Amino acid sequence: MNLGKKLVSVAAGVALVAGAGLAASAPAQAKPLPKTTGKTIIDFKPEVAAALLGAGIGIKVTAPATFVTSPKVMLGFPVTGATGNGITHSGGVTFYSAANPTGVTGENPIITLNDDKTATITLSVGGNPVPLLVVKHDKVKYSQWKIDKSHSKWIVKRTVDLRGAVHLTSSQPIIDLLNGALGTTAFTADLGLGAGNTKVTEVKTCKSNTVKGCKVS
Repeated sequence: MNLGKKLVSVAAGVALVAGAGLAASAPAQAKPLPKTTGKTIIDFKPEVAAALLGAGIGIKVTAPATFVTSPKVMLGFPVTGATGNGITHSGGVTFYSAANPTGVTGENPIITLNDDKTATITLSVGGNPVPLLVVKHDKVKYSQWKIDKSHSKWIVKRTVDLRGAVHLTSSQPIIDLLNGALGTTAFTADLGLGAGNTKVTEVKTCKSNTVKGCKVS
């Protein structure tokens, strides 16, 4: 069994015990998605970035994800869609080490908003969804839909802003598998990695160039 299947197997077991589906997937939506843009950025704490570097853990990304180390250590994923309580992204991140130069790669993050002021970030590892990260936030801010008349056809825009502290999963079995795959003990359950910020802009085309034609339910 590959690491991705092991991780998702552990995640499924934890979900059954907890009575909650941690291995999230994009929520179903009957209507077409609005045009959506934005980005999620994880700003690592300096001490956490230094600890990972000191433990021999490296980070690299697969485009269009971004990773910078100066002036801050930040990981970014572009938003590709928003529907229901889910926000989808593109790109991948790989954690690697001397013991495992190939590393462990998580791709196409999905943020799922929960009812307890948290959001789960699920990544695809070897084609399997693994709930690796949690965002602990106060609230998610939604702007009102606003009419933009500057185009040949009127549109309406809305922004979504999610901010909070990003932690590793509290599932010890998942953490054990991650550490084992990289030959390290650097990762710990519920480790606070840093600050997370997700900004999304949704755009819909009005049915007609009138205020009535731009109403959004």
